[in-house]
Amino acid sequence: GTYYLEETKQPAGYALLTSRQKFEVTATSYSATGQGIEYTAGSGKDDATKVVNKKITIPQTGGIGTIIFAVAGAVIMG
Repeated sequence: GTYYLEETKQPAGYALLTSRQKFEVTATSYSATGQGIEYTAGSGKDDATKVVNKKITIPQTGGIGTIIFAVAGAVIMG
């Protein structure tokens, strides 16, 4: 069948996946006993999907710029 991996929550400081990840499972793609699965070390083939989590950078708020605008506004209002 066709399945989709979708993240609904993430650890603190990490971003969610941007889209669902599709994968398919067929009668021959998996063996409960591990038979039929072949991996040769150093073959250079890597079927794994690597997910690179990046921390989100949130814009800073409430810096020195807000104080300057508040003081300027108070001076203008008199």
